[in-house]
Amino acid sequence: MEQKHIEVWERSNRLCDEVFQETTSLPDEEFRIKLCDVALSIRGNIVKGLVDNAPDEGITFLRIAYIRCGELRSYVFVGHRNQFFEEITAKKLMRESSGIASMLKEVILKPETETL
Repeated sequence: MEQKHIEVWERSNRLCDEVFQETTSLPDEEFRIKLCDVALSIRGNIVKGLVDNAPDEGITFLRIAYIRCGELRSYVFVGHRNQFFEEITAKKLMRESSGIASMLKEVILKPETETL
């Protein structure tokens, strides 16, 4: 497995941790659950995509993770507009999910045949 695969997985873990930490005090429990669910989905689909033995299936999971990164950014934007997040927190989460999406795009466009 290439170093970039390990890096995108590690970044998704950090993003998931950050989402959980930054949402502990949100006043809207349903919104908090959605944010955490999307973050877990990003991480989970990356794992499935990198560990899967069938390349086509692996790419499908990575595409789902890529899409979920956009969904997370959308939720964070809404949360910021509704004053659930300070601007610095919103920018940090959006920047990190954008960075992960960029890495995923690179992996999707140039898939590695070797898996875990």
